[in-house]
Amino acid sequence: MLKHLSIQIVLYLVAMLSIGRVLAQDPAFPPIAEKRQHAQEVEREARAKNDSLLLAEAYYLYGKLYAFAGDHVASKTAFLNSLRILEPRGDSYDLGRLYVRLCENSRQISQTRDEIRYAYRAKALFERIKSLKGQVLANATLAQVFERRYPYNPKSQRPDSAVIFLKTAERLNRQIEDSLGMADINLKLGELFLFRHDPRAITHLLEAQKWLHVKKNLRTRLNTQILLGRAYIDAGQPEKGLSEIQSAAQLYKTNGLNDHLLDVTMDRAMLDYYEHTNQWQSAHKRFGELYRKENLQFAAERDGVLARLQVEYETEKKENLLKIQQLELDISNRNHRQDRIVIGVVLFLFLVAGVLSVLFFQLFKKYQGLSLKNEHLVREQNHRAISNLQQISSLLNLQARQLSDIDARQAMEESQLRVQSMSLIQSRLFGSIDSPLIDLTEFIPALANGVLLAYGYAKIDTTYRFDPLHLSPEQTIPLGLILTELVTNACKYAFPGSIDPCLIIGCHRNANQIELTVSDNGPGLDFDSGPGNTATTITPTNSYGLEMIRMQVRQLRGNYYFAESKPGSGTLFTLNFTDSVA
Repeated sequence: MLKHLSIQIVLYLVAMLSIGRVLAQDPAFPPIAEKRQHAQEVEREARAKNDSLLLAEAYYLYGKLYAFAGDHVASKTAFLNSLRILEPRGDSYDLGRLYVRLCENSRQISQTRDEIRYAYRAKALFERIKSLKGQVLANATLAQVFERRYPYNPKSQRPDSAVIFLKTAERLNRQIEDSLGMADINLKLGELFLFRHDPRAITHLLEAQKWLHVKKNLRTRLNTQILLGRAYIDAGQPEKGLSEIQSAAQLYKTNGLNDHLLDVTMDRAMLDYYEHTNQWQSAHKRFGELYRKENLQFAAERDGVLARLQVEYETEKKENLLKIQQLELDISNRNHRQDRIVIGVVLFLFLVAGVLSVLFFQLFKKYQGLSLKNEHLVREQNHRAISNLQQISSLLNLQARQLSDIDARQAMEESQLRVQSMSLIQSRLFGSIDSPLIDLTEFIPALANGVLLAYGYAKIDTTYRFDPLHLSPEQTIPLGLILTELVTNACKYAFPGSIDPCLIIGCHRNANQIELTVSDNGPGLDFDSGPGNTATTITPTNSYGLEMIRMQVRQLRGNYYFAESKPGSGTLFTLNFTDSVA
């Protein structure tokens, strides 16, 4: 049994290696070069005529050519190109035929889902267009798919799909009275049952012979007769099988055929006979002759192919050398032309650049003068604004000295401090003309120290807690006025009654929110005890200064509150507003 298995495997491999060479020798299969030339001619004609259907046929021919050469990936690409043209045009026999090819191609590259899908698409299409010939092709294809993917098991309840499809193809062939088609279907059924070791193989192979007598086809007839001999041997009638094989061999010799595939088929049949009759020596001898013939033929074909490839290589090398030389000449001429163009363009650009440089230099000088003039005007304007504010402050100070009413004098002094705050903001803008933002870490201490100095508290303990912050003048002015009022109130009400007065000013950022806090350690403000006031958040009584704080907070679109800085003493002011610069 081991001998039988090894002989079968080796013969199968030898047969597979032989198929390509046999097809190349068979007149029904023209050489690959002729197939390629035909496909190229069809493609050229299609592109010249702008005929999409003819181009689809060219892609189909390329797909067959690649499949014949064994490049199944390239074959599928060509078939899909043809499919993209044919499918939008609707059902046709050519489209169904293409589905069958794609099914066979998917089988070669092990894409099972595509294989079954394309086979059923072909069957449905041929049924829609009522093409009996196409339905025969689709059913025979589906039989191969099911026999390979889902082999029939007599013990299962599943129907024998492969046989059902082939029987359907046989029935359709009878309707179109296709003799060769009937012979082919029965040959397929015979091969199927022979593979299963089913004696029904003999019936169908005999039926195939009958149809081959109607329409002669010598090669198919010899193949059928050899398979019939193998079927008899498999059915336990080795002598009858030997008679069929010998008859086929005689007919082969009489007609002077030289078909390597038929040779392999007859050798394999004879090996089956020797195996079933236990003639192992004869089987070994036959196998050795077959192996030697294969090696000799392979060597001869290899030498022929190498010789042909060498000639083609030398020819192509000379042609490519000439093409390269011509290409180098063309490139050299093109480069010379491009060099001249580039030199001309560069000279022109240099000229344009020179003219533009002169113009830009003149414009630069002009705009530089305007910029210096504008900067001088801005500085002069700021200087005048600061001078005016200082004059107003001096006038207020002079007026305050002439007033005998203490409340009126305090009001004038507070107004003077507010004007000084605005003057400080203006001076900060003047000091940083390149940047319109004001640095709060410098502005707040300067403003607070100015108010403390005015009230004689320059040496008190003042603590500043800042994040690096910059504000626009629009927000700095109301913030400065608020801070002036708060420090003024601390100087007037918190510090006089305190043994060790102190002032804490903080300014911090949280995302785009700014928080200003001002606290002291004085006795606190006079707070209302009305509704809404609590122990920690309270509202002081109304005054001009506090009303001014409310106005400036509204201008900042923020919110504020007063609270006790420590239980029983001090005041804490908290202001929150959105930074317009963030």
